[in-house]
Amino acid sequence: MIQNDKTTVAVVIGLCALIAQPIAALEVTQDEVNAFLAADKDQNMSLDREEFPIFVRHMARVGQPTARTIVTFKAFGYAFKRADINGDRKVTPQELRTSDDQYRAEQN
Repeated sequence: MIQNDKTTVAVVIGLCALIAQPIAALEVTQDEVNAFLAADKDQNMSLDREEFPIFVRHMARVGQPTARTIVTFKAFGYAFKRADINGDRKVTPQELRTSDDQYRAEQN
């Protein structure tokens, strides 16, 4: 885990701004922030194909259901393509949230 308060604050603010929801309505967990910071090796606020599995595995370890499914089926490539909504070969916090929300809605 990265112990950098400025980076943590920046990621939380970035997550809030990127998904355009009021801070009070946003449910960003410390696990999500820690996983993103650990995975985003180049600190560019997005995950590439190499960084994405790091994020997913961390989230699976803390029990996040979608991440556990991805790990169980070794579906990292499929999940990355699905999460990369704009097709730029990187996944932002907004894309992660949107793709997870869409996947969960499909499961209900």
